[in-house]
Amino acid sequence: EVIFYQAHSWTLSRLNCDQALIDSLGLYVDGSSFTGEPFIACQPSGGCSGTGFTTIRQATYCTDFSTVVQISSGALITRMTLNRNANILVGFNGNSWATVIKDANGSTVDFWKVITRIDLTQKYPINSSPVTGSLPLIRVIEGQTAIIQIPAADWDRTDDIRCRWASSSGTAGDECGDICDNLTSANL
Repeated sequence: EVIFYQAHSWTLSRLNCDQALIDSLGLYVDGSSFTGEPFIACQPSGGCSGTGFTTIRQATYCTDFSTVVQISSGALITRMTLNRNANILVGFNGNSWATVIKDANGSTVDFWKVITRIDLTQKYPINSSPVTGSLPLIRVIEGQTAIIQIPAADWDRTDDIRCRWASSSGTAGDECGDICDNLTSANL
């Protein structure tokens, strides 16, 4: 069994959240309309045939909001039984970025995705995947240097853990959609 844990933050005016919605374990309500609601799907489409993976198209539960920074956040846990030797790429796909987010050419971005590999093939000795985490929203001041630390751990202490920029081409396919190469002056 694989557990998918999703946590997202959105513009409060798009996906409204308040204390009453949190108290009632309510799902997000879109204040306008997505042109393509976010979902987790196989990458490429059809590449998960026979693995037990099915597209996850479920709204997240509202967990937090801020009227000060106009952000709402939500989370969802989904359990799925995959075949023992599944080795697949899945991606969180969607669009409707906030209009203030621009691509490297200054145009408003639309489509985005985040890709991950699920590899359940047996390896010896057993290898535990590295884990990482960060805040769902990191705010920086435009035009000023900012250092963002992303904690990572490898319980086996044998994996080489490195940050890299997402790519629009490579073994995982398109990992970032319209937001690829957006931070032209940033360094890893």
